[in-house]
Amino acid sequence: LGVPAMTVQAVLFGPLLGFSFLLFNYLSIAAVVSDRRVALVATLLISLGGNSSFLDRPDPASCLPLNSVLHVPFHVISLATAQSLGWVLLVPCLSLTFLTHRHFSRARAVGAGVLLAALFHSHTLTFLNVAAAQLFYLVLVNALDRPRDRRFRAWLGALALLAAAFVALVANRPSVSFAIPVALGGLALAATFPVDPNSRFYVWSYGAAGLLALPYVLLLARHAAALAALQRGWDGVQMMTVGLS
Repeated sequence: LGVPAMTVQAVLFGPLLGFSFLLFNYLSIAAVVSDRRVALVATLLISLGGNSSFLDRPDPASCLPLNSVLHVPFHVISLATAQSLGWVLLVPCLSLTFLTHRHFSRARAVGAGVLLAALFHSHTLTFLNVAAAQLFYLVLVNALDRPRDRRFRAWLGALALLAAAFVALVANRPSVSFAIPVALGGLALAATFPVDPNSRFYVWSYGAAGLLALPYVLLLARHAAALAALQRGWDGVQMMTVGLS
């Protein structure tokens, strides 16, 4: 358009993200709870909440005050960065995952996968947060709903082994790379897939996400050496490692 990028960001993209954040959060929560008033209150809490006294303490990883790490969403959305887009997609992705797993449809599952892949492309940290929440949800649902048969006990045993491996690694090293819990989480998801009666959700949702994320994965693989150097740099300031505390 021949318009300076800063102007587009401040006048168009930032307000669009803020409006989308309110609208998409409201529609997503309303679809889950089926109560418009609850959805509206929850959306306002998500938008305006934060910076409370509960967060007025140092983050053990970065030693920065948590208030400076966990932003009020609207404080970052107006910057129109990749993190802003991650905020906009976070609740819709989680809500669609929940709805699709409980009431499966192929279109919903593919949509959930598309949103997850969009998070992977736009803001990796938000993607990891959503993927972790999905994993814990799927594990919890299967732990509560599955019959206590031999397959269930074998699944619990596999999860216990993964948890024990994580504890052993963290307890015997000053810190471990963030890639280790990511890998263990992937193994936990793979172990949950065969015991979940809603296995179609995994195929269509994570299949679509993997297909759309593949170009970025291949690009990352081409620059593996540079990424490893970046990882070591972050490890030095304890921002991308996991310690026992």
